[in-house]
Amino acid sequence: MAKDIEFIKNLFSKKRNNDKPSAPKPERVCGIPNRITINGITVECPAGNISIANGTISVDGKAMQDIPASDPTRVVITGSVNSLSTTGNVEVRGNVLGNIDAGGSVQCDNVGGDIDAGGSVQCDDVDGDIDAGGSVISG
Repeated sequence: MAKDIEFIKNLFSKKRNNDKPSAPKPERVCGIPNRITINGITVECPAGNISIANGTISVDGKAMQDIPASDPTRVVITGSVNSLSTTGNVEVRGNVLGNIDAGGSVQCDNVGGDIDAGGSVQCDDVDGDIDAGGSVISG
């Protein structure tokens, strides 16, 4: 009887993941931190929740770098991030574990959450929903 109770405790104490494989954690690319290139200017930053708005790159709510133009026209991120928010177009050369919110078009690898884009979307696998103002190519 004690073994049955222990088995039941262990069974219900484990997290369920709805049979989905766990998403990889953000990583460094080739041993260096993630790189963000905006309008030709490159900065290095840790993986995390990336926000590019009002002329500032923020990671996990902490301002990392001011950028010369307040409205980025082209953002390229090399590496994986947790989530991403920007007012312009974005290309992620890596995975986004959570959501992407972009004012322009989105091009990326895998996305673990939703994509909300003002323009077109071209991505590999997307676990969530895609809301795009233009065409969508996924899969």
